[in-house]
Amino acid sequence: MCIRDRQIRSSLENAIRYQDAQRLIFIDDLTGLFNTRYLEMVLQTELSRARRFKKHLSLLFIDLDYFKLVNDTYGHLVGSWVLVETARVLKGCLRDIDIVIRYGGDEFIVILSETDRQGAMVVAERIRKKIEEHTFRPREDMEIHLTCCVGIAVYPEDAESKEELIQLADKAMYRGKETTRNVVYSAHIL
Repeated sequence: MCIRDRQIRSSLENAIRYQDAQRLIFIDDLTGLFNTRYLEMVLQTELSRARRFKKHLSLLFIDLDYFKLVNDTYGHLVGSWVLVETARVLKGCLRDIDIVIRYGGDEFIVILSETDRQGAMVVAERIRKKIEEHTFRPREDMEIHLTCCVGIAVYPEDAESKEELIQLADKAMYRGKETTRNVVYSAHIL
């Protein structure tokens, strides 16, 4: 191989390594979902797009009910497995263009572009129901059943900024935690 070919090959390998490193910056190690670094970037982009094209943007804030009991009862390895499985269930409830982010612990955010409140309620209820119906089987001899609370905030009706959207969806989710659990709440009724 000549010097020029080696230089080209080396440049391509470096570009691939750089691309892989960039991808890892935005991916949650455990679930393979996007992480909060990606949320900061993509939510601003999606809000700008919604403003420009006068479209809705909905944000769902999801928290698993009583997840701490899973860790306390079965251990953190099982808890981690449940989070990975939850990520798979969430992705199965969404369109390819929807963005799922592990916010932290057992909390997830979903960004639904071009989706109004009615559409977000349909998706949120689908997620709530799928989690409730899903049997988590980390081992053959173990079945875990979970539920979740989902909070919804919608641009432009509820909030204009990414911080407000996250805050209001989180607040709506916590309203569910403080009441019945296994429920969907929208920010507009707070």
